[in-house]
Amino acid sequence: MAVADIEANICLGVTHVLLDSKLIRTPLGGFVNHEPENSNCILKIGTLEQTDEVIDIYECKYLWTKCKINAGEELTLTYQMYDPT
Repeated sequence: MAVADIEANICLGVTHVLLDSKLIRTPLGGFVNHEPENSNCILKIGTLEQTDEVIDIYECKYLWTKCKINAGEELTLTYQMYDPT
């Protein structure tokens, strides 16, 4: 649930990381609810670089707002990463 108004086209952060062929959900990914028709967010694929001694690049799914979300509204997404049947 949004605690403040959020404008359209804002990246809210990483929801999932692909690591060693496993899709790992981040805490943000756990706060998004399914809405099959009128979701207010979308996922975009990108990369995340971790720099220690070695640079690792991970494929990630980022949560972006599709429209303005008012404080108190749920963050919703049309899930497409699994078959619910």
